[in-house]
Amino acid sequence: MQFSAFLICLAFISSTVHSQTFEISQSIVDVVVPCALETGATEEALGSIDKGDLSSVKNLFGCFTDCVSKKIGVLSEDNNFTVEKFKEKISQFARDDLVDVIVNRCSAKLGSGECQVTGGIYYCIIETLAINFV
Repeated sequence: MQFSAFLICLAFISSTVHSQTFEISQSIVDVVVPCALETGATEEALGSIDKGDLSSVKNLFGCFTDCVSKKIGVLSEDNNFTVEKFKEKISQFARDDLVDVIVNRCSAKLGSGECQVTGGIYYCIIETLAINFV
């Protein structure tokens, strides 16, 4: 479930950029919906999430990604980011030759402060993957 939640953040970013929808498994919804609720999503937004459209939580992005990151174990409750766990999650979906590139490049995008820690990291992952798959 944690790996799936990590991928949902990536899919969320991609869907907000490309306005795509996709099918979401229940295990992903079980992580995404509580985070959306915690970050102030409306009933309409929750309905959209359940249908695979994550663009409705776009305005909640910082708090939303930090919440999901906490639930999947790459961000502690006191906002400490764990690079080792991040690398472990990345290695589950990225090519071996990209893992270190993503970890080194994107870990540098780590933010600070409430709701500002992981948003830049997720954007960086999508950007790095897009560059290397085009």
